[in-house]
Amino acid sequence: MTPFAAALDVALAVAAFIAAHLVLFLSGLFDFLVGRFPSMGIFFANAWPGLSMVVFVVLVLTARNQTAAFVGLRRPRPIAVLAWTIPTVLACYVMMLIAVPSYLLVSGTDVQGMIEERSAFFEELPVLPAWGAILFAMFVGVHEELLFRGFILARLRALFRSTSAAVAVTTAIFGALHASQGPIGIVQTGSVGLVLAVVAVRARSIWPVIVAHGIFDSIGLVLIPFLQDDVFKELINQADGAASRG
Repeated sequence: MTPFAAALDVALAVAAFIAAHLVLFLSGLFDFLVGRFPSMGIFFANAWPGLSMVVFVVLVLTARNQTAAFVGLRRPRPIAVLAWTIPTVLACYVMMLIAVPSYLLVSGTDVQGMIEERSAFFEELPVLPAWGAILFAMFVGVHEELLFRGFILARLRALFRSTSAAVAVTTAIFGALHASQGPIGIVQTGSVGLVLAVVAVRARSIWPVIVAHGIFDSIGLVLIPFLQDDVFKELINQADGAASRG
């Protein structure tokens, strides 16, 4: 694959990703779905950009006469996938524990500011039942890994002729396209994306990162109600109390 073709495909992928979300919000479809299905609306709304990107990848692969193996969808080996998955999930948490404090230190953002930012983001999410959270998380894992660690990463490796550069740029794109989650969200998403990109390269397959992504998001979605109602509120109250005493 020529560098020009690879660069064109990456540009088209980013444009298609942004366009799919713009259509979702500007058309009013997102508000309609969330209003019509309060508990699962966000899942149905995510289906549009997710399916759009799957279709996009399939169309480009067909046009390029490339097989699914080109984006890391080789025949999965269950034992190998399982062997990669659990360490990958753990590595995602470790990377977040490194990246977030580092960002707070460099940016000068205090912990209370981070908690309030994440709390505001969580308040916009509906409380999903456990089965809905898992279904939603696995769907996100499929379409995001297919696009970012499958399609875009492969194109960037062809463009740069450097795996390290491809991983770095893929991570930056992944984080930037989650800017709606705020600066902390970008850092968290980017740090997780870095781990997933490295694993996809090392495993020579995106099956492990699809499963790991789904598990990671499932854990987060299941824990959000607890964090929002108990942990975050208590931490904010403690910080406010300390500030008033000061």
